Formats: sequence, structure tokens, C-alpha cells
Amino acid sequence: TTLKLAESDAVASIAQNFNAKVKVINQSIKDYNSIIAEDKSETSKSYSFNQVSKISSDAELLCLKYSEPYYDKKNKKHYVVAYINRKEAVDFYNQKINGIMLQIKDICELARNEKEVLYSVVNLQKAKRLSKIATYYIDTACIINPAEIEKYKDDTELIARLTGLLSAQEGKGTFSVSCNNSKYNSVCTGIKSILEESGFVVSKKNPVYRIYVEINFSEEVYEAGNFVRPDICITVANASGKEIDSYSKVYPRYSHQTMENAYNLALVRIQQDLEENFLLDYRNVE
Repeated sequence: TTLKLAESDAVASIAQNFNAKVKVINQSIKDYNSIIAEDKSETSKSYSFNQVSKISSDAELLCLKYSEPYYDKKNKKHYVVAYINRKEAVDFYNQKINGIMLQIKDICELARNEKEVLYSVVNLQKAKRLSKIATYYIDTACIINPAEIEKYKDDTELIARLTGLLSAQEGKGTFSVSCNNSKYNSVCTGIKSILEESGFVVSKKNPVYRIYVEINFSEEVYEAGNFVRPDICITVANASGKEIDSYSKVYPRYSHQTMENAYNLALVRIQQDLEENFLLDYRNVE
């Protein structure tokens, strides 16, 4: 009924071909930005991702054009055709793809030269997150012009190899886990599970990394019930004893009718928190 609505409808029709992965890409950019906030590398070289962090149909269809509008006076309707200039669009996506693939190659090189296994893993995680964005752009470019498929053969092959490269590095990262109090060994068991699910190996024999868990509780007893407030400090050290990473947190109070159940509840909550946050940068979390 209006020209603006006609244009919106035309854009929506075109966007159906491209927007299926927009949420995935937005999350990939968010994930990537979160793991470059703190540079984890033995070298001084670091990377920043300067792509647009917010992706929308308007941002993705920057090469969109419209035909001259037509107004049907009898039916009181506006008509317009939205279209994409293939050459302009392909040039636009080529720039995006080439920039991201250059970063992926540089990061893979950094990971290859990194002596610290965990730092190598975190860099390959960066490359893998970037590869999701590159794949989206490559797919889009090939939808616009199928003849582009061959151009990106080397890029898609490198992207396909990333999972294997990451798995190989994770397999080199062996861990042992110990706790300051055997009463809280359930937390150690939970951490072992987190590591193994993420592709790492847990072994007491010559581990590359040692994880030490220190948990402390303060107790409070009131008429309303029994309360415990835990705090945790986890350090990750390499074979030389150098601290590679750490995680610490003071939790809220947990209460129950009995002190034993208050402790049990607190340990469950600690485990849930660790599953969501512990060594997250190094883990294969989709």
C-alpha cells in the first residue's frame, strides 16, 4: 500500500536466500571478540577483528538496488523490484572473504609456532570461529554467482582442516586434577568430565598441565536454616610450574534444612558454573 512497504517486501524476498545463518554469524563474532579480549600467547603478536559486529539484512545486502517503482492507481498498490548487481556484490564479498581468510592463515601460523599447547588451542579456536563467518560469506558469494565456487576451493579446504588441527592440539593437552580437600572430589571429577568432553586427555602420568582446585566454605546457622558460602580458586600450571590460566569466584550463600544438604547443593551449583565458564576459551563449545 506504500512504496516503503513494497521495498521492505522486496528486500524480505531476497533476504530469504541469505539470512538463514545470520544469528549463527552474530554469535560467532561475539564469541571471537570475547576470546581476543585477553591475548593468550607466548609471542607479542596479536590480532583484532575489525569486521562489522552487527549483521542484518541491510548490512549484508549492501549491493541491493531497486527498479523504478510502479503505482497501480486502480488497485492503489505500489510495485518495485529489488535486485543485486552480481559483479558489485561478488567484489564486495571477495573483500570480506579475503580479509578474514588472511586472518585465519595468520592465526593458524601463530598456533603452529606456539610452544604452549593451550595457547595454540585457543588460537585455533579463534580461527575456527572466524571460519564460520568466512563460510557464510563464501556461501553467499556462491549463491549470488555460482561460478565463484572454484575460486574459494583453497579457502574451503583450509576451513575443513581446522577441526583436525584443533583436535590434534587438544590431544596433546594432558591434564591432572587435584583438590585441597578430598571431600570435594566431586568437583575434580566434574572438571575431568569437562576436559574430556572438550577433547583433552586426563592422566596422572606425566601430564602437560596440572589443575589445582582450592575450595573453601564459610558456614552460618540461623533459625531460617543452615547456610554455606563457597569460594573457589583454580590454577592451571604447565610442567615447569608456570601458571597458564586461572579461575576464581565467590558464590552466593546456599541454604538447606541440614548443613550436609546445604554443602551438597553448593557443590552442584559450583559444578554448573564450571560447566558454563571454566576454561571456556579452550573448549569446543558450539
